[in-house]
Amino acid sequence: MNKTFAGSRAVRKPVVLLVDDDPEIHRLLDVKLCREDFALVHALDADRAAEAMAASPALVLLDIRMPADREGIEILRSIKKVRPELPVIMLSSRGEVETVVESLRCGAEDFFHKPDLASSKKFAQLIERIRELAGRNERGGSRPEAMHPYPGFEDIIGKDEPVRNMIN
Repeated sequence: MNKTFAGSRAVRKPVVLLVDDDPEIHRLLDVKLCREDFALVHALDADRAAEAMAASPALVLLDIRMPADREGIEILRSIKKVRPELPVIMLSSRGEVETVVESLRCGAEDFFHKPDLASSKKFAQLIERIRELAGRNERGGSRPEAMHPYPGFEDIIGKDEPVRNMIN
């Protein structure tokens, strides 16, 4: 069950969906995220990821390269079609700049290089980012109606046509 108790009321643990074909990543993140009071739902491929979306995750951790299955970018696009507000953090063993940029353009919130997660500092950054994004989603802060019409340009002030053309 995805609940803990605070006083006399049940508190729902935020659900994190992990889509990765590497069972070792699943074991590592399962232990770490459970300690951080998250419920982890596992999917080793795209079909299981689609089924796991029924758990209404607050966040998705998604491997970019899934050799036995569809690529992570394709899965990301599928997720964003169904739940555009759902935060997705991409993971990869390789750090190809083009793929990272493409995943961010497709709606991923962030990217972490798996080998860097061996560092406790980097892993702590991942946990903090999960906490931030999952918490925002659980509070409804990333509902489509609450999102900025030009994601990534929230700090730009101006409604002039030249500014709008530059953003688009």
